[in-house]
Amino acid sequence: MSSQDVSMAIARIYYEVEDQLYSLSKSNVQWEVFQQLKKDASLVGLNLQLDASLTLQDWYEQLKLLLTDLLTNGDVRNFLYRIDVSEKKIRQIADLSIDDLCILVLEREFRKVCIQKHFSPR
Repeated sequence: MSSQDVSMAIARIYYEVEDQLYSLSKSNVQWEVFQQLKKDASLVGLNLQLDASLTLQDWYEQLKLLLTDLLTNGDVRNFLYRIDVSEKKIRQIADLSIDDLCILVLEREFRKVCIQKHFSPR
């Protein structure tokens, strides 16, 4: 997936939940999404190296490598359960490309960040 495709996919996710983004800056949300992803990965024993100096494309490529490895080792369902992807979507993973799977993960993490922002004390 090209950098432009990644940006367009992320933009689609933003559009789908834009009412939840009214007070959030785009760059801050991206960082928080990947921090949430890093946290959730660590809960299942995965080490995802992310830092602010990396580009969105770099983060996406790391996620793609992680998911490819999980698919190969058969642990992807455990990870998807950990990040609270719906059972219906988990059953469809055999039909998804690796890029679609990345977007599914990012979308779920994005929604978690939005929910945390919405319910956190201001």
